[in-house]
Amino acid sequence: MLDNIVEDLTVGGETSPAVSAPVKYKGIAILGSHPQTKAQAPFNDPGWLVYACSPDNTPHGLSPHRGALPRVDAWFEVHVPVFDKTRPYAYLDWLKNVPKVYMRDRVAMTFRTSGGELLFPNAVPYPEKEVKERFGPFTLTSSIALIMAKAILDIEDMRGKGLIGCDGEPPMMGLWGILQCSDREYKDQRQGTQNMIWNANQSGIKMRVAAESGLFEPPPEDF
Repeated sequence: MLDNIVEDLTVGGETSPAVSAPVKYKGIAILGSHPQTKAQAPFNDPGWLVYACSPDNTPHGLSPHRGALPRVDAWFEVHVPVFDKTRPYAYLDWLKNVPKVYMRDRVAMTFRTSGGELLFPNAVPYPEKEVKERFGPFTLTSSIALIMAKAILDIEDMRGKGLIGCDGEPPMMGLWGILQCSDREYKDQRQGTQNMIWNANQSGIKMRVAAESGLFEPPPEDF
């Protein structure tokens, strides 16, 4: 499931610094684009792989807080269709140069330029069938939930190969740049994310989230 994701990516026109791969990884950090917490991610710790999404994590987003991340190991563009008003042209043009990007828009992955070259030459199909068979169709309510599902499968694969979990500690998954705690911050996506936190926990993965996210707080039982 890893698909050789550990490689230097060119993010926002700046080449990510080379990071020596450790003997074993600690976990996978998943990055949304909320500016309040995304800088807290362990970019400088080579024991963490970094999975990210969102145009605002590049210089080509729509938010005033847009900007390139210090390091990314796997990029996800899982919107369908990918050609959407939330995806600026400059971002889509940037996307074609990312060494590996997981996509769900299978039609867009077949598009070619006038010269016959694939529009997204480095796109890799997101394993949607495998993910939905494992986690069901009801919890994948956001890009973050889809990335978490892939990360759980990757961690299980790595654990089976002895590539993750240091000093007897369980493998970890961390969420940064993700709030989903108000009507302005994707509240409808929150319970899908929380269910994936539960799935990760059930798989023996230790979760870390920024305190500001409130993602460990269950929904109110006001029914």
